[in-house]
Parts: sequence; C-alpha cells; structure tokens
Amino acid sequence: MAQIGFKKDQEQKTAPVVFTTTIASQIVQKSVTNTRKDIQDWRRAETMALNVESRALWPLQILFKNVLKDTTLTSQVENRRLKVLSAPFILQDSSGNEIEDLTRANQNAKWVNQINNAIFERKLFAHSLIEVKAENGRVTVNLIPRENVDQFKGLVYLDYTNPLNYINYRTTNEYNKTLFEFGDLTDDLGLLNKAVPHVLMKRFTQSCWSELAEIYGIPPRVMKTNTHDPGMRAKGEQMLRDMGAAAWMLIDTTEDFQFAQGVQTNGDVYKNLLDFCNSELRLLITGVQLGQDSKNGSRSKEEVALDMFHDLINADLSEIEEEWNNKLMPALIEMGVFPKGTRYVYPPVEDIEELFKRTQQALQHYEVDAKWYKQKFGVEVTERKQPTNVLQQGLNISDSFFV
Repeated sequence: MAQIGFKKDQEQKTAPVVFTTTIASQIVQKSVTNTRKDIQDWRRAETMALNVESRALWPLQILFKNVLKDTTLTSQVENRRLKVLSAPFILQDSSGNEIEDLTRANQNAKWVNQINNAIFERKLFAHSLIEVKAENGRVTVNLIPRENVDQFKGLVYLDYTNPLNYINYRTTNEYNKTLFEFGDLTDDLGLLNKAVPHVLMKRFTQSCWSELAEIYGIPPRVMKTNTHDPGMRAKGEQMLRDMGAAAWMLIDTTEDFQFAQGVQTNGDVYKNLLDFCNSELRLLITGVQLGQDSKNGSRSKEEVALDMFHDLINADLSEIEEEWNNKLMPALIEMGVFPKGTRYVYPPVEDIEELFKRTQQALQHYEVDAKWYKQKFGVEVTERKQPTNVLQQGLNISDSFFV
C-alpha cells in the first residue's frame, strides 16, 4: 500500500515519504503519564480539540481513557456494550433467506465482534478508524489508536506529538476497501466528553470525603501535662500511642485527658454530590435509572425504564446494520470473505413470554409443530399426551361405572 505523508527534513522543511506497510504497524507507541486530572485539564483539552486553526485531539482522547477507570461509568458503558455485542445477527442472501452455515461460522467470530465494537464505540469517542485484512481465509481487524487520528482533516499522525509526520488516509487506495471509519464530522466529541466533568468532580469529592474521614473519623485525643518535664512528656506520649490497644491509662492529679469535639457532619454534602454525578453518568450512557440505581421504584417504573433502554439498544443495532451493509459488506465481498449479495441483518426481537402464552392457548385447539416449539422455547417435545378425560377419549357415557 502506498501512502504519502510528510516529515521534517534537514535540507527542506517538508519532504514526501512513501509508506508501504499498514497504518497500524507504523504507529509510534508512546508512554502516558498518570498524573491527576482536573476540570482545567479537561477544558484545555477540549479547547485544543475544537481549535480549527491548530487542532489537536490527542490530549482529549488520552483523558477519555483516564476517566473510563471510573467504576460507575465503566459499569454503564459495559451494560450497553454487552447488550449490543451479544445481539444475534443473521447473514442473508440476495433473496432475503438466511445462509445458516455462514451465520453459524461468523456468529461468534472475534473479528466480527471487533468491528461491531468499533462501530459502537464511535458514540463514546466520536470516531473509530479500523483496518481490515483478509489472508488465507483469516480476517484480522486493527483499531487505529484514536489519539493518533484527526477525523476532521482525515489524517493519521504516526507520532501524535509530531504534527509533520502523518498519513492522509482518505486519499489512499485502501480507503473504504480495507480502511474504514465510523462517525460524523461534527463538533460533537462523543458521550465521554460529556462524562468527563462528572468523573473529575467525583474524584475531587471522594478525595475531600476521605480527608474528612481521616481527620474527623476518630476524634482527636488531647492530654494536658507538664511538657517541660521529659519524664512526664514521655509517659504521656506512650499512653496516647497505646490507646488503640489499651482503653485505659493512669495519669497524675495534675494532668488532664479528654477527647476533642469532632466536626458536626457525617459527609452528607459529599454523598449527595457523588450520587448526583453517578445519576448523571447513568442517564448519559444508558438513558435511564435501573434496578438498584433508583429509589422508591416499582415494577411499572422499572418496566418503562427497560423499554427505554431497549429502544436505545435497538438504535445501536440499526446503526451497526447500516454500517455493515453500506460500507463493510461490499468490501468484504470483494475480498472474498462473503459471497456476492450477502447482507448483515438483525432479526426483529420477539417477546418470548407473550409468544409462549399465545402458543399455550393455541395448543388447546390446534397442533403446533414440535420442531418449531423446541427451537423457540428450548423444550424437547416428543409426542402429544393422550387425554385422560372419559369424554375426550370418545367413550360412551353409558359405559361409566355410575350409570
């Protein structure tokens, strides 16, 4: 693959460089400092990302990876991700019929999951750029590190700290053939950009709360003694050190010991702020408050919340299906991964509970195919049970013992 970039040269300011390998293999690995981040760092990174004249996206992308260490944010992202990636899909031919062997072969394929994950994550990070390679029947997928990508200019910086060494990936022959991008080019920087201030505020609040517990969790101990007497001072220090193991002491009549008055708060102000930040993160990622995350809940409230969450998942699945059929599938057919006319489809989700109730009602009047019954509900069916009622057996009522 031939790709043109520019790098600094001693004889001239910029010199063309021809690359003959994949983009992912040329990325320069960089160490990332794990320093404490605050709101000012986020505002600075966001300003750099939105600066049209001199745009730099890598500080914000590194910050996104940092905030994903938050447990609540990770939990909500994974809830949504797992729902999306676990949804079963089918591969259809040009007539709309399922290609069962092809579907089974790719249903749990790692590379399919990697592509779907990249499409899903574009909502979190605003953009995803992947390379797909097919050799000897084996498909590999590489995600280009987002800190190296400028989707607004269509550039991949091989070293994101060196703006002169880049590849214009949209002008390469591999674009939309083995190189695919997902996401729009608006100034929306993704859901994680909206989550950053809440995560940073949580860290600050937790730090303040832990400091409160450290200082006022155990009331300070105060002992009055003659500090000018080395013996009495040493005795007093030893007694204070031993208070954790022995809840008694012997002091002189001229000495005084007492516990200082602790602060008159139990940290409610910190807890309320943490609860608020967690609530905002849940609403941002999953759109609802579910289960243990809600107060004064009821079954109807939870059902409504689940319906809203499922609508969000269905929207994610529709986007993945669209990207596959409009962008990925034509290229994969050209590579020979799939036969011509193949389509990637998510079948409509059925309400199994309601379908089972209707099937039970229909069994009273009609025969139901045993193969279909097993496939839908996982129940092994052999043959219909013989009726035990005398009238159902077709016997004459006059043959009864009571006549």
